[in-house]
Amino acid sequence: MITPDKAQALLKGATPGPYELEESGEQWADCPPSHSMQITSRDGHALVQKEVSERVADEWHATFELMATAPDMAKQIANMRWEYAVELQYEPDRWELYKHTNLFALITTEVPANGRWFDTIKQAQEHAKTTKYPTRIVRRLASTELEVIE
Repeated sequence: MITPDKAQALLKGATPGPYELEESGEQWADCPPSHSMQITSRDGHALVQKEVSERVADEWHATFELMATAPDMAKQIANMRWEYAVELQYEPDRWELYKHTNLFALITTEVPANGRWFDTIKQAQEHAKTTKYPTRIVRRLASTELEVIE
């Protein structure tokens, strides 16, 4: 897994993006058709070049597309942060996200809801103390950027 710290370290030593994929096909006399691909930096310098046969051009195209998007993906991962939650164990192989709430007297601390996510592991550990069930702390990476979709 690439963590935000790893992504930041990778970006420090890399040629800044964005990168661009450039392709061309060529046919030489008495030779099978070939396909040329290269990834260039924003200042036009070729970073990676590859000459492949038309037979494998699609596979290499996908690989080069992935390489060209690497700086943008690394930036996105570098800006992510960990969120922590508590899971309760109700049965030997059943864990549920846990959310303590005191909205109604009928809702107790042992009732799972949609779960509550915290910025620090310490906050999640404190939340875990509010139940009698076995608990474990889980985490996920979350984006710090919001995307408006409506």
